[in-house]
Amino acid sequence: MHRAALASYRKLFGNEAKEVAVSLNALTPALARQGKFPEAEAAVREALAINRKVFGPEHPVVITTMARLVAVLVTDGREAEAEPLDRAILAIRRKLLGNDHMDVAKSLGGLGVNLSNQEKFAQGEAFQREAVAICRKHLPPEHPDLAVAINNLSWTLSHVGKLDEAEALAREALAIRRKLFTTENRVVADSLYILCEALRTEKKLAEAEAAIREAVAIDRRILGAEHHTTLGFLQLLAHVLEDQGKFADAEGLFRDSLQGRRKTQGSSHIDVGLVLADLGEALFRQGKLAESESTYRESLVILRKAAGPKSPIVASDLAGLGAVLFKAGNSVELTVWRNHARETLQVDIGRLKEEKEAAAADQPDIQKPVDLALGQTSKVLGAKLAALTSKNRQQYGIGTEVEGVVVVDVDADGPAADQGLRPGDVIQEVSQSKVAAPKDVDALTEAAREAKQPAVLMLVNRGGDQIFIAVKLGQA
Repeated sequence: MHRAALASYRKLFGNEAKEVAVSLNALTPALARQGKFPEAEAAVREALAINRKVFGPEHPVVITTMARLVAVLVTDGREAEAEPLDRAILAIRRKLLGNDHMDVAKSLGGLGVNLSNQEKFAQGEAFQREAVAICRKHLPPEHPDLAVAINNLSWTLSHVGKLDEAEALAREALAIRRKLFTTENRVVADSLYILCEALRTEKKLAEAEAAIREAVAIDRRILGAEHHTTLGFLQLLAHVLEDQGKFADAEGLFRDSLQGRRKTQGSSHIDVGLVLADLGEALFRQGKLAESESTYRESLVILRKAAGPKSPIVASDLAGLGAVLFKAGNSVELTVWRNHARETLQVDIGRLKEEKEAAAADQPDIQKPVDLALGQTSKVLGAKLAALTSKNRQQYGIGTEVEGVVVVDVDADGPAADQGLRPGDVIQEVSQSKVAAPKDVDALTEAAREAKQPAVLMLVNRGGDQIFIAVKLGQA
């Protein structure tokens, strides 16, 4: 219907008429709902070009069309491309309406959410706080738009450690929505989801579980058990159960989500790969190593194709697989992306704990360096690390062509020692990211731990040979 109307308008008015832009704008969401994002983007960009020519660059119709383009890009996971458009919309509205208008508040909130989704939380928080302040000034305390603004701010605050405020705002938004809407309304489920996130971050896991269970129940009744939103909520419930050590229950929910996503999104969709990774972790936690390994491998095939071999989610998957192989005492070939090319490397994983003493005996002449105190202790690894210098290169016989961070001491009871790291090893990559200083290693391992990864995969240079070692991470 939309396409027929568009063809008719083109014939009657020509390709640059405002009526054509209206028809293109109507066609855009229909295409986006079908996942036809390239066509949707092309349609709304054509509409935007027409409207700018007809109305001028700052007309409200142009702003509305820009907002529609933002929606297409964000839905397609392209927040970084949408950000300049969000900023442009905000600038136009500030210019035309002043800084204290509700339309400005909506732009501030949208830009803040976009930035937070890109993990630019400090910037996102600033814009969202300004949006909330405008809403509180102009709206009654139980207005639905205020609930939206404080809900979004709560989510951002839960990711920057401002947990008490995040929980309080989430509860305020939920109370507003419970009063305005019935319990069966979707916005109530959304507020319960945000509250769960805040409570989970605060380790209030029983309350978090209750909140997300209610949200799942609402969405199952309204949207159906196989809707992508319901499945996403189901996965959050599974993660909350994992946090409580209920791995078997979590496994069941991940399997339900996997079945639903395969049916509705296809077996090669990125969301299927992500759920498989979650399932692999749940299986690993229960000691089901063979099944966990096959699940991680299936996930890797999908994620490498969908996200690219250099994606952080692929690196995370490799770390998970490495932890499984380590525990199982296996060795495996992994294909990685290094220096813009694929390389197949032998990953030496497993039974390192048993080989630790033999490994130490292989290098009896290596002594701890005199400047040991200059090293930086990594609490996550249980090892002292140092940047490479001419002195420690000479001490350990490290060639000038080798780059990375040298291990200068190892806590006998720490994770690094358990996995066979030893003085003189050079850590070159962590999660497929190059490191040049101890702080780089700490940042990447801490990020992996906060992401609840069971292990982090390291590329280590040992005596000129490169090996992969999966270092298991304890949870903070």
